Amino acid sequence: MKEFDSIEKLKKFDWSDDVKLIGINDCVIRLRHNTTIILNNSSPIFSVYGSLSPTVEANGSSSPRVVANDNSSPRVEANDNSSPRVEATDNSSPRVEANGNSSPTVEANDNSSPTVVANDRSSPTVMAYGRSSSIVVANDNSSPTVEANDNSSPTVEANGNSSPRVVAYSSSSPTVEAYGSSSPTVVAYDNSRVIHNGHKVHVKCFANSLFITRSKEYTSDQHIIIQPDKKYGFFERYGIAQSDTYILYKKVSCEFKTQENTDNETLWLVGSTVTHKNWNPEQRECGEGKFHAVIRPLFSDRFRSEKGDRYIAIQIKAEDLYEWEDNPEYPYKIGFREGIVLYECDVNYPRINAGEFSLISSSLALR
Repeated sequence: MKEFDSIEKLKKFDWSDDVKLIGINDCVIRLRHNTTIILNNSSPIFSVYGSLSPTVEANGSSSPRVVANDNSSPRVEANDNSSPRVEATDNSSPRVEANGNSSPTVEANDNSSPTVVANDRSSPTVMAYGRSSSIVVANDNSSPTVEANDNSSPTVEANGNSSPRVVAYSSSSPTVEAYGSSSPTVVAYDNSRVIHNGHKVHVKCFANSLFITRSKEYTSDQHIIIQPDKKYGFFERYGIAQSDTYILYKKVSCEFKTQENTDNETLWLVGSTVTHKNWNPEQRECGEGKFHAVIRPLFSDRFRSEKGDRYIAIQIKAEDLYEWEDNPEYPYKIGFREGIVLYECDVNYPRINAGEFSLISSSLALR
């Protein structure tokens, strides 16, 4: 294996053989052969095209950048304290193995499908975009971070004592599989949909995100929604016992109004009974013909966020509710015709200035 310690010497190399680079930085290299490159404290940029599958081994404090294009499948091995960056585009499928205390960064774009294996105490970061479908395997005491964006669908497998963190945005749909003594954390935003298999996981869900699990071993913050992977009715989905009346929530203005300055402006004063004058909920989930309520105060933030907004609790008869059952866009929202405004509350449920109005009945028993 040839060794190079300067760019000048490297210029004469045709890259047809395996090579070791020592202290080589600030250069761009297009790989044209399936060679093996060993880096010691080097940080060049490699571009890979076609169907090539070269190997890049980063040692010491190396921080190379590897850009995989077309159908290429380079292998990148990160050792010691190295921090390589791998960018996967097109239909490429690079494989990144993180060892020691390495901290590689992998960016998956387009339809790429990188595989990232985290071992020892490594802490790789994987950012998934487009329709990429990366696979992240966390072993030993590794702590990878996986960020899923757009329509990406990464799969994260946690083994050993690993503690991966998975953050899902947009319409991403990551899958998390937890085994051994691993302790993954999942944070879901926007319209993301997280599927969980295996054992214990800690979960936080916000906005319209959804966490689907077949396991009963999970811990969560107070904003979590748990939905098993099958079709349920609105109240069954959220673990609410059947009742004649329900307590649901709505967000209103500082003056207790909704749809301000429109023909549908409505006043929601505490103690009042509010009735929809043009009840017609069947036509569509959003828009006119019904009032909307949500399962928890937090979820109303999805629909309005103005300075001074308030949360209110509303008692609604079962006969005055309407559920959209055909794949609703907002599964935690339900329509209603009439309700009694019980009290103002905050995002965590406690009442604010409840006055003499008391909570008549509540069947809310979230898991």
